[in-house]
Amino acid sequence: MTQIYPSILELPQDKVRDELDKLVGLADTIHFDVADGKFVSRNNLELMSPAFIDSLQWTGGKNVHLMCQNPGSYFDSFIAVGSNEIIFHQSACEKPMELIDELKEKGVRPGLALSPDSPLDKIAPFADSIDSLLLMSVYPGAGGQPFIEATLHKIKLAKKLFPRLKIIVDG
Repeated sequence: MTQIYPSILELPQDKVRDELDKLVGLADTIHFDVADGKFVSRNNLELMSPAFIDSLQWTGGKNVHLMCQNPGSYFDSFIAVGSNEIIFHQSACEKPMELIDELKEKGVRPGLALSPDSPLDKIAPFADSIDSLLLMSVYPGAGGQPFIEATLHKIKLAKKLFPRLKIIVDG
């Protein structure tokens, strides 16, 4: 089954509520891109803060993609506002398996993200422990980039190698 998760990265805060209202009945889950200015150059932590996400009163799923160094330090604050799926870049932390286990213990679906240049074999050691694989079709942290065509091949290969995983494409 194909699902579409509308994504929020750059929308001004005063416009987000209006856009979410348009999605009621069309989208079950919203994808929030969160960047710390360290793992990627963009910093939108103030815009996409847990408090702001909570203020939206979105009753559906909240998929949070942490483009942040030390992503585990953000887990509790996003879980507290109802994030039911958290995806992070394994290259942003030293012990991804520990973070995956932490999310599972807290009742949150864990996922890993791969930048366009990262090979799929980086996921293999974690594939049985995560629920989703997010494939970046642009370089993380900046909106408005052109779609990287090689992502289409990567999607097909990921579906073949990891049939149990939900494959998410971001960008």
